[in-house]
Amino acid sequence: MKEVSLSQAQHYIPKFYLKNFATKSIGAYYTTVYDLKKDNIFTVSIEKIAQETGFYNIKFGDKLISMELALSKLESNVAPVLKKLIEQMNPNILTKEERVYISNFCATLMMRVPRTIEIMEDINEKILNEVGQRATPELLKQLEFNKKDKKIHLLNMLKKSIGIFSPIFFNMKWSISQSKFGSFIHTSDNPLVRYNPIDMRPYGNFGLLCRGIQVFLPLNPYLQLNMFHEKDYPHIDYFSYLNKDNVLFIKSLLVGQATRFLIGKSKDVFDVREGMRKEGNIFD
Repeated sequence: MKEVSLSQAQHYIPKFYLKNFATKSIGAYYTTVYDLKKDNIFTVSIEKIAQETGFYNIKFGDKLISMELALSKLESNVAPVLKKLIEQMNPNILTKEERVYISNFCATLMMRVPRTIEIMEDINEKILNEVGQRATPELLKQLEFNKKDKKIHLLNMLKKSIGIFSPIFFNMKWSISQSKFGSFIHTSDNPLVRYNPIDMRPYGNFGLLCRGIQVFLPLNPYLQLNMFHEKDYPHIDYFSYLNKDNVLFIKSLLVGQATRFLIGKSKDVFDVREGMRKEGNIFD
């Protein structure tokens, strides 16, 4: 069995997925990246983007615990299924087992990205602000997250994600959308994005079981997978086209829900506009 190294570079967005937004050159795959933090665009090998050293590893004394091997096995199962879905452009041709693989993949995508740690930090900060000066030093110490605490929580949530989220994705209604000629889709370091047109304030509306929830996953520059609850969207067909406004809307979600990087085949695919970071952010 393949060994996992503590210093190994591990992709939080799988390379087989990144290849769909890359161009092969001299035996390697290169993609174009928009760095939202630095506001610049660069070209890089997929080996060096959406990855971090030991991202799925944590060490307790001499013992190394890692999710890398389990995720690698999942990726080897889902890669040919995603390829089939892209080629056929019809989710209805998938077998039950193939649908399970993609559901598992989507479930882990929700948890395996840096965005998950950002959310944990945001929740913790809000708790600290709410508690404020009323907290004892002991309570404040319990609420403080260090790097190891974040990694433990991330791996725990990742481990539980398939059991919790995969059945929800499996039972949703799936469809494929194709962008019309001249409009291209990009992805991001948080590619599984959500939208809900139903305002449920003061309550949240982005849980996977919320009425009206919509989930989108770009598959390549031309296709995306859509998932809905059929009771909320009974008339949506298994295939549809995306016009320029639809594509811009998806891009705004990707921009708003990314941690830092947008990923596409060329610099021309990006269209970052004022307000996107705020409007697409589902956690504000």
